[in-house]
Amino acid sequence: MKKDRKQVPVPLLFAGALMVMLFYVWQHIRVVNLGYRINELKNEIASLEDENYILGKNIMKYTSLEEIDRTARTKLGMVTPRQKDIVFLDTGEKD
Repeated sequence: MKKDRKQVPVPLLFAGALMVMLFYVWQHIRVVNLGYRINELKNEIASLEDENYILGKNIMKYTSLEEIDRTARTKLGMVTPRQKDIVFLDTGEKD
């Protein structure tokens, strides 16, 4: 005895197959776009690391006592005070 089986209409099968293919293509495009974004972010990280290195070198340069002394003397015209120019103030506190 044969059982009656209902057949799925062809347009419904076609629509299902089309949806599966569209999903596959969408996934592939998404993966490619994420790959491009990852490369962009890697380049940005490298650029920021370079900038961070340069800023670190500048910090070391500008906090160097020799650099501060040279800048004070050449650009600001400062001089080492003479002993007679030093004045000690009495704050009233006892040691």
